[in-house]
Amino acid sequence: EDPEEFVADRAVDWRADSKYCAELLLNALFTERQEDAVRGLHSLMQGLDISASTLSAALQIDAVLAAVGVGASDLYDYINFAEFADSTVIPLMALNTMPFHKIIRRRAVVVIGEWVLSLKDTREKLYGPLLHLLSTDDLVVKVSVSSTLQTMFNDIEFDSKVFEPFVQGVTTSIVGVIVAAEEVETKLQLLNVLTDMMRRVEGETIRPYAEVISSALPALWESASLSDNHALLRASIVDCLTQFVRCLGAHSATSYNIVLPILHYSVDRAQDEHEYLLEPGFVLLSTVAEYAPVWNEAMLGIFGLVEKEVSQSLEFVRFCLPALDSLALLGGDQFVQSCSEVMDLSVLGGSVCFN
Repeated sequence: EDPEEFVADRAVDWRADSKYCAELLLNALFTERQEDAVRGLHSLMQGLDISASTLSAALQIDAVLAAVGVGASDLYDYINFAEFADSTVIPLMALNTMPFHKIIRRRAVVVIGEWVLSLKDTREKLYGPLLHLLSTDDLVVKVSVSSTLQTMFNDIEFDSKVFEPFVQGVTTSIVGVIVAAEEVETKLQLLNVLTDMMRRVEGETIRPYAEVISSALPALWESASLSDNHALLRASIVDCLTQFVRCLGAHSATSYNIVLPILHYSVDRAQDEHEYLLEPGFVLLSTVAEYAPVWNEAMLGIFGLVEKEVSQSLEFVRFCLPALDSLALLGGDQFVQSCSEVMDLSVLGGSVCFN
């Protein structure tokens, strides 16, 4: 009844949850009785009715795929999952003639994420079906797709060039789900997926869709104050903006109307959430300074934030000094003239020097 509650990853006592008990039993079988377990699983995989015309068949498919996913780390050398994905999992992702087929679609998406290390050469043909499911009306499936995509983004074998044709669709769909979601945990999860995507793709790939991202963040920032987990959500927004600025590169000044107010708030020790926001805030500050295209009043404001911080503490000096380097290179004489009143070692705590 509540799709966001269904996909939420809650901490549970495994002894009181049959699902987790079953997974533990399967793991034990795959470890201690591997040959017998693999033989039985192979038989079940080959006997699947992928037309799934009945609820019973759909539930059997769900159970078998769940077992394949649980055994991913133990069965890597025993199951050709890339072949199984081609013959079975990808066709299952397209099933949509019965209401209960959504059970199969979600499970197919989840098992892909669990076996992503085996799918280096198959990923290009997976992105299309995943994007299609991301644009459906089923929130459970969309959140599951997002989690699987995040696993792909974080894998060392991720190829940004192969993924490039899907950036627009994934960006638009994920932002849409973030806006529509009601639970903070769902928004937080999807925002982290968006951040990880921007971290792994080339900046010029994101730039055409910058407005899609930037249009959603101010309202998300404001709405965060209404939730119990507002500090975590705001910290994730700051992380997202850091990657956003990096992707914009020399065009980053176009985002200052959104970025700078959030930046100033994040590095303000007077704010209630400062314990959560200071470090990501100073990472954002350093990134803004690094990619700033020209010296202007906004950069002078950035310097003011650095000066204020290091006059109080050296906790984040590792981010402040690179920011000062960037500002000095960017502004040259203007930087020295504008900041001459505070450009001395005493302001920097008496123990930090410029290199």
